Amino acid sequence: MTDRAPWGKTYSDLWRHPKWVQLEAGPRALWVTALSWTVESRTFGAIPTPMLAMFRASEEDAAELVRVGLWDATKDGWQLHDWDHHQTSREKFTATSKARAVSGSRGGKARHAKSTRKSVTSDDRQIAKQTASNRQAEVEVEVEELLPPTPQGELLAATAPRPRGFVYPDSFELWWKTWPKKGDTKKTAFAAWEKAVKGNRRQAARVTAEHLQAAVEAYAADRNLPEQQFIPLATTWLNQDRWENGPLPPRGGSRGGPQAGDTGRAMAQSYDAARAYEALEQSGYYDQTPPLALTRRIA
Repeated sequence: MTDRAPWGKTYSDLWRHPKWVQLEAGPRALWVTALSWTVESRTFGAIPTPMLAMFRASEEDAAELVRVGLWDATKDGWQLHDWDHHQTSREKFTATSKARAVSGSRGGKARHAKSTRKSVTSDDRQIAKQTASNRQAEVEVEVEELLPPTPQGELLAATAPRPRGFVYPDSFELWWKTWPKKGDTKKTAFAAWEKAVKGNRRQAARVTAEHLQAAVEAYAADRNLPEQQFIPLATTWLNQDRWENGPLPPRGGSRGGPQAGDTGRAMAQSYDAARAYEALEQSGYYDQTPPLALTRRIA
C-alpha cells in the first residue's frame, strides 16, 4: 500500500499578516507553490535553486520572500523559515514512519493468525484493533500554524510605506554605483546588502561594508567579467556570498582562445557555450569555477 501525498496547512490569518501583505502576487504564488512541493517531496523546507524555473518564478520573487522573513537564503537555494517550529520536522516524520511500520507488521501477523484459524489471544486482538485504528486515521505531515496572529497596530506599523525622505546609506549607494549589471532591482539588492552587512535576529552579519565595496570594485574591474546578460543579479551575488570567490576564470581559456584556421568551429562552440552558460545562470546552477568550455568567448 503506497503512502498518499500529505496535506499542507497554513494559518488562517495569513492573508493579513504583516509579512504577507508586503508581497506582490508573484512572491505569494511562489511561497504557496514551493510549500506544496516541499511537503510532497519531503525536503522539509529545503528549496534548491533550480526549482525556481520549475515554479516559473524569478530570483526577484525569491529575494522578496527572503526580505520579509518567509524564506532564508542558503548555499544551495533557500529554506522555508522556521520549518521545525511551524511544521513537522524530519525527526518527527521519521519517528511516525517507524511507528507505522511496526504497527503494520504486528497487524499483518494478527491477520495471518486469524486467516489460518490459529488460536488468537487477547493481545493479538488488541494489536489488530490498534492497527485498524491507525489505518483509519490517515497519517499526514501536518503543516502547523505558519505565523502567529498579530495585533492590528503591529500590522499597520509593518505595512506602512517608507517615509518620503528615506535615503539609502552612503555605503550602499557607493556599492550600487559600482555594481556592473544594468537594469538590476535596487530595492531587493539593498535588502540583500543590508542582511549581509548588518545581519538580523536570526543571523549575524557576514561581511563588512568596506569588504563588500572592495570586492565589488574588483569584480567590476575584472578583465574576465562576462557580458551583461551573463552577470548574476545583485541579490544572487550577495545572498550566495560570491564576494569570497576571488578573480573570475579566464574567458579565453588557458591557451588564449581559438587557434588560427579554427575560427568557424570556435564561433559555433562559443555560441553553444554562451547559451549553455545563460541557461545555467537562469536555472541557478552557477558554479563558482565553471567548466572551461562554458567560459570561452571570441576575442
